[in-house]
Amino acid sequence: MTEPLLKVDDLRVAFSTARGEFEAVKGVSFEVLPGETLAIVGESGSGKSTIAASLNRLLASNGRISGGSVRFDGAEITTMAERDLNSLRGAQIGLVPQDPMSNLNPMHRIGDQILEVLRAHGAGGENKRQRVVELLEMVGIPDAEQRIDQYPHEFSGGMRQRVLIAMGLACQPRLLIADEPTSALDVTVQRRVLDRLDALTEELGASVILITHDLPLAVERADRVLVMYRGEVVEQGAAKQILEQPKHEYTKRLVEAAPSFMTTSLVQKPDGSAGGGGADPEPFARVTGLGKSYRIRGQA
Repeated sequence: MTEPLLKVDDLRVAFSTARGEFEAVKGVSFEVLPGETLAIVGESGSGKSTIAASLNRLLASNGRISGGSVRFDGAEITTMAERDLNSLRGAQIGLVPQDPMSNLNPMHRIGDQILEVLRAHGAGGENKRQRVVELLEMVGIPDAEQRIDQYPHEFSGGMRQRVLIAMGLACQPRLLIADEPTSALDVTVQRRVLDRLDALTEELGASVILITHDLPLAVERADRVLVMYRGEVVEQGAAKQILEQPKHEYTKRLVEAAPSFMTTSLVQKPDGSAGGGGADPEPFARVTGLGKSYRIRGQA
């Protein structure tokens, strides 16, 4: 039997507030096997991002792990010395945070921010700048040799998110935590970014914890799904099982509320029947072969 890469047992997390102590995570347990993708799903405030922050002890200053165990490759993280944690973060456990504009420094060039990750862990070899270019190319950034010297505001939202993926995978971690990695992107860009993330983690053989409020996305991308509600795990299992045979009332509501799971067309034809058959209507406009080019700053 394959040993889990990550084993979380009865994890409890509390925050000190003006109204007293608030328990945000209440006895959560799960495992992540090598090469597996686990999605943690729940509405805002369910505790899913708090779990993500607990796995490498990056909780806010008023938060603390009040109970339970988090073991990564057999090592207990909850009692690990800060020096050892710093060696683990980024090198063994990568992180792709949400909201790239908050997690990229607007005053520093993109390349310098990725370079900082490599230097912190002595990775990237002698020619670290070339390694940064390779990382940008790896996540699908065009003209990486020129864009390495640009600032975050010169990148689109999808490109900034890809930069965070490059930073999270820079040291080839064994576990990648992706906390709502595409929540600020439109559906088309979201798919491209997630496709790239899937391909890269598969190539590295990395395990992934995907934090999301989007159940359809979780079912599509993960091997297993863990459903959170008010700080507790209400259901977990294979992605297909969660979709087709939800047991908890909250999970059933998530499935019912997910529009991409609906099989009946909501678009009606002129006769009042459901759409999906017959000839398509003529388009109001048709665009063919449209293109637009932009000059990259610094190029002649």
